[in-house]
Amino acid sequence: MYNWIGYGNVNAPIWFLGVEEGGAEIWRHRTKTLEQSLEIRSKFHLQMDFQHVWENLYNISLSSWTGPNVWRYIAAFILEFEGRDVTVENINHYIFYAKQLGRKM
Repeated sequence: MYNWIGYGNVNAPIWFLGVEEGGAEIWRHRTKTLEQSLEIRSKFHLQMDFQHVWENLYNISLSSWTGPNVWRYIAAFILEFEGRDVTVENINHYIFYAKQLGRKM
């Protein structure tokens, strides 16, 4: 994706490497075509805000996600790193309700 590094803040204390955006979510939710998705991605900056990309650019609400995904493992790691309780409820809240994962702030 050109020179896109990933979601969040490039100056953050934690980086996750090797997480790829395959695009299956976009077609599963039927919000964009492949061409539309590639057009959006061609305008990505070095760092992008996770919530902005999914909810504003792809029109997929984070609270609509179900089932396993790598985001839950990332959130669990961050919660543990921050000394917070790693529970299903806290993981889901972190990602889907508080929407803290991959924010630029």
